[in-house]
Amino acid sequence: MNTTLTLMDLAGAIALLIWGVHMVQTGITRAFGPQLRRILNYALGNRFRAS
Repeated sequence: MNTTLTLMDLAGAIALLIWGVHMVQTGITRAFGPQLRRILNYALGNRFRAS
């Protein structure tokens, strides 16, 4: 019984973490949109610059 509750708590925490990361990603994308895409394309467009 105790193990089941621990696993349910862990699953809930992971779900909240994933949801929070998604919300932050959506907010950043809406705020910076094309500028962020351009910067990431420049920074990650070349294999040597990305590493």
